[in-house]
Amino acid sequence: MKSTMKHTSKYLVFGLLAVFAFFSLVPVNPATAQQRSITVIGEGTARATPETVSLSLSVSSQDATATTVFAKHNVEIARLKKALIDAGVNAKDITEGSLAMNPTYDYSQPGVAP
Repeated sequence: MKSTMKHTSKYLVFGLLAVFAFFSLVPVNPATAQQRSITVIGEGTARATPETVSLSLSVSSQDATATTVFAKHNVEIARLKKALIDAGVNAKDITEGSLAMNPTYDYSQPGVAP
């Protein structure tokens, strides 16, 4: 009985190996083979309010004296700030950077000191 089981076991193992070998050697038909894939289709948008905008603007004034130039400058700066505030900019977000005053010389007449 033991020898019959040994032979049966050998034949069973041999038969299973033959079946596995057969199916591993059979070419797979690509038309009938199940294809595995992942398809992702999407669309998106993102919107955000800008956090920071940096502008550099300048005001230029000329007049006969520094006092009148400074007064004109202050009027123009006030107009510029008002325009920015009217456009929706918060007043606390508006800063002034610098002020420079330089003399203007007239070199159009030779021999006359400016």
